[in-house]
Amino acid sequence: MTNQNVPPYFVKHLPHNCKSVHRKKFREICVQMELSGSVKETANTKIKADGGLMTCRKTRHRFLVSLVCVQENLAYFAEQLAVQNTEGCTKVYVAIDGTSLNIKDSTGHKGLGSIGTEASGSKGFIVQNSYAVDQDGIPCGILYQKYFTRPAEKCESSIWADTLDATVKIVFRNKLSEYVLIIMDRGYDCPDILDRLGANTVKIMIRATQDRKVCPRETTTIKEARKIARPVLEYLSEIPEMATIEVSVPVVLKDKESLTGTSNVPTDERRTCTLSLKSVPVNIFLRPKKKQDLDNDSTIESKREWLAPATVLLAEEVNAPKEYEPVRWMLWLNYDVSTPDELKQVISDYRMRWRIEEFHKIWKSSGTKVEETQARSAEMIEKIARISAIVASNLARMQRYLEVNPDAPATTCFSQEEVKGLQIIDKTYYKGRLCKKYGGTKLVFVMALLAKIGGYENGSKSKVGVKMLTRGYHQVMNLIAGMLLTQGRSRPKLTKL
Repeated sequence: MTNQNVPPYFVKHLPHNCKSVHRKKFREICVQMELSGSVKETANTKIKADGGLMTCRKTRHRFLVSLVCVQENLAYFAEQLAVQNTEGCTKVYVAIDGTSLNIKDSTGHKGLGSIGTEASGSKGFIVQNSYAVDQDGIPCGILYQKYFTRPAEKCESSIWADTLDATVKIVFRNKLSEYVLIIMDRGYDCPDILDRLGANTVKIMIRATQDRKVCPRETTTIKEARKIARPVLEYLSEIPEMATIEVSVPVVLKDKESLTGTSNVPTDERRTCTLSLKSVPVNIFLRPKKKQDLDNDSTIESKREWLAPATVLLAEEVNAPKEYEPVRWMLWLNYDVSTPDELKQVISDYRMRWRIEEFHKIWKSSGTKVEETQARSAEMIEKIARISAIVASNLARMQRYLEVNPDAPATTCFSQEEVKGLQIIDKTYYKGRLCKKYGGTKLVFVMALLAKIGGYENGSKSKVGVKMLTRGYHQVMNLIAGMLLTQGRSRPKLTKL
């Protein structure tokens, strides 16, 4: 990469007291991160993921504290990577969900907020994530992240609504696909979100938790709605069954002591159940927030009671065994479904939401272990968390590709240069056995090598987990970086993930 290709803005803000090899690394990173607000965007702008390693600890630190590495730039980088991975997808599912990062803060000087009860004393960040997945359930990346601490500047449900609005803007700005569905879990069944169902042209699905009052879609006035509004479950009891579907669900046993307040007992087993499906368009009868929540939300304050148009779908298990907890899912939709095939498609689409839970697990525990960071300020912790989130999303993408399409070309997740390096590693350590067995240009070969180096035992009946892939990935990339250094190069090429 020549110096004339480097935008002047980035050259200006590079540390001048680092070695030339370090400056070259900075330049390559900056050029790939042609960031909004710093460089004028064009229609042909492409952002590629950085699969290389900055092996110098001092270089990594200087990058994190530089003006190039700021939250807005990292957010744009993650967004463009996700957009790049959605190219050619017929359907894109965007799961929105929140999680908490529990960061150790013994002195209380890191600028973090409470993430639990006051008695627990847990400190950290609350994070809202928008996570894109394609039609095969393969993760594409992170479209949007919102970090905040408690107490927040405004009501948390308003922050959820801001996350939804930002996600919708990203979807339209990048034209992700002709079919985009935003999926949210039960925590988002609140007036701030439901009030946005009718105003969005993007398809939205929300898991319902409250037995809210509804009235027929033909109802137009609040005065009429007050008289005829009924709980949604009571309203649906009069709707005939429209379709049935068989699904596999985790086994949840009924606890004999559940009447005393203890929860039901989940197990690791799964079972097949038959769900009865019914759907009807309604108007949701919403009431204003409590007075203490109105100070920071003027949009709801002006409304006493109002109606939000939606479609409600109920999936309820038929003839559930006595020892199992019966399955019942209720969903709010902002689009109409009427045929049996459309109802079944809704259930199939909702199951894509689980991919974001897998991402959270890789991000926080089994993969990058972001909660173990020893950064000393909230700003630095957020930067590391954003970078770790990109890595965790790529690990989830690799693992899912192995399940869905193991015979795909290895270049799907790795560069040509890295594949050649992996073949050399196999020839050096294992005499080319894995290349001969799986084919050196297939993704299954790369995964087998990563798992082998990560500690996976041959003949094991369990499938390769993220921990094995993560350990193998770090070791293999260090080996490839060493190979390139012996060839007079400072770092690997950027990898398209």
